[in-house]
Amino acid sequence: MQMMTLPDLKKQTSFVYLALFLCFSLSAACQKVSKPNFVLINIDDLGYSEIEPYGSKENLTPYLSRLAEEGTMFTSFYSA
Repeated sequence: MQMMTLPDLKKQTSFVYLALFLCFSLSAACQKVSKPNFVLINIDDLGYSEIEPYGSKENLTPYLSRLAEEGTMFTSFYSA
């Protein structure tokens, strides 16, 4: 039995890592995983009820209202 040299061992190890990477990449690509979309809008000096989803009658914000209707509204938060 012939002993492997260091360059041969490196090639073989690299090939194994490449094969594992490709297997995991392909298996992840074949699965249809639905990741949630997450949008955080942070605005300075905006009061709680100054946009339409939170009760404003003056400032009409149809796009933010649509986001609020289709998603989750946070009503309790802290910013420092």
